[in-house]
Amino acid sequence: MTFWKNSGFIENFGGIKGIIDEFNGKGDNTTVVDEYEVGPYRVRILCLEGGEFKYVAEDVLLESFGRRIIDQVARDVSAVPFKVGVHKLDDIIFSVKEAAIKVISRYFKLSYDEVERMAESATFNCIGLASIAPFLLDDKVEEVYFDGRNRSAYLDHRDWGRCITDVVLSDEEVERILSRIRLESGFQLDDANPSLKTEVITRKFRVRVLATTTPLAAEGFMINFRRMRDEPYTIPELIFNGTISAKAAAYLLFLILRRFNICVVGEPKTGKTTLINALDILVPLSWRRIYIEDAVESLALHNYGAHQAKVKVKPPEEGGEREKAKEITQLLHRSPDWVYLGEIRSVEDSQAMFHALTSGLVGLQTCHGKSVEDVILRWVIHHKIPPASLKSLDVIVEVKRYLTLYGGVKRRVVRITEACDDPDLFFDLETIFSKNAFISTFVWDPKLETLQLTTCLTETPSFKKTCEIYGLDENEVLNEIETYEEILRRMSEKRLFNVRDNIIVINRLYKLLENKKRECNKWTKIKEEVVKFIEERAG
Repeated sequence: MTFWKNSGFIENFGGIKGIIDEFNGKGDNTTVVDEYEVGPYRVRILCLEGGEFKYVAEDVLLESFGRRIIDQVARDVSAVPFKVGVHKLDDIIFSVKEAAIKVISRYFKLSYDEVERMAESATFNCIGLASIAPFLLDDKVEEVYFDGRNRSAYLDHRDWGRCITDVVLSDEEVERILSRIRLESGFQLDDANPSLKTEVITRKFRVRVLATTTPLAAEGFMINFRRMRDEPYTIPELIFNGTISAKAAAYLLFLILRRFNICVVGEPKTGKTTLINALDILVPLSWRRIYIEDAVESLALHNYGAHQAKVKVKPPEEGGEREKAKEITQLLHRSPDWVYLGEIRSVEDSQAMFHALTSGLVGLQTCHGKSVEDVILRWVIHHKIPPASLKSLDVIVEVKRYLTLYGGVKRRVVRITEACDDPDLFFDLETIFSKNAFISTFVWDPKLETLQLTTCLTETPSFKKTCEIYGLDENEVLNEIETYEEILRRMSEKRLFNVRDNIIVINRLYKLLENKKRECNKWTKIKEEVVKFIEERAG
């Protein structure tokens, strides 16, 4: 199961076996419910007597004989001539690891895999991030919380929900982490600017960090690390895990290709960004996409052939509200086919977004809100958006996060709502709500635990508008959506979840659409060819 059980380490270094035996024997009322490896660390999930879960990560190798290696690596690294200037964490990790590999190779005759693991462990110890390294490297960790001095960290685990830990940061570690956040962001974090949101991107991990210090943090500091998966979620995987149905996903794909705007709303941590990133993967590679974000959470797809232009603005904590709004209003001059606005938070953001939408730009954005109705109320009442402008939203997707008592999580698309095409329905708030200016196309049924189609597709505003604009009959459009549904369902069944497979399959579909657009029974032929391609790719 683990390399150290098969490599002779246990026999050669008896201290490791003692550590393992001690760990296995402690805690009579705990049960190990999961165990796996993350780089050089062994992670165990324990179920405690009260039903609570505990996350335990151990660096077994270094605890036994690694201290001298770390000390030697530290001496060697200090002698490495670095370039003058501020270095990003990614460069530091890479340089220190190179030095660690040289030191380890001098002292030990180990396999390449063993050297890599030991070097990675030594690297995080050298740069002072050993306490949080397992959290940063573990793709199953979604978010980690440090609430203050002398407080144990806790985290949200993809499989086990909320887990406690024994990790408590020392004052030295806290200052080291905060200093690194300042350097990575380029912004201040002090008494005058006590809150900062940024992202830390390395070849080993990507995290979004929210740090708060005194005077805002009552107990000295608060730090949240929200980890971005190494392999992002794709629509087939979201179908597989029950977040969205194949039919609803196919309808959203149809809306993208017909260039309808899609706004995803929900409470914090409901998966809004996850969903728009998965949808962004489906956008045709030939489209020019422009992104405006204060913390980069969108995916880098240019290596797959996508045309992406990204604008990063100051976060609101650094006075960036007007800067983001200004960039949104300037989108018209950048000639986008598709725009990704990330999170819309402030009054300025909202007003700029609706300016862009009413000017004809479309794309993806997210907004915090408990429901579609709450978001509409905030836009109109608090952000002073004219009710008539809401018609330009086209489609609002509502997502929710269902929690168990012990922190288990399910994320679901619970509603897909469309703005009607009749401008008279958007006269004021009373008219919007009493005259059903927004129609729910799909709604989550909690009893059946499925996303149900609640309005016949042929009666939806987007369907009707598509038939009118492109001169298509209803059966033609229905066949199109059914083809997308079958393709996405097959991709989900065959577990084609990675980004590369998704882009290759979906753009194969788009090429066939272009080549066969004038053929009879084209949707049947396209479906057959793409499904066959999926089968071949899945092996």
